[in-house]
Amino acid sequence: MSSICYEVGFNNLSNFNRHFRRLEGMTPGEFRARHAGAGR
Repeated sequence: MSSICYEVGFNNLSNFNRHFRRLEGMTPGEFRARHAGAGR
């Protein structure tokens, strides 16, 4: 998750997580668990 955070321009992981949760309504970990296997 941290590599995605820095690749999209965030300087720290907690700031990325905060914005992700505000936009998606769930944490990145919850999003990943919910969408595991999708597109495979």
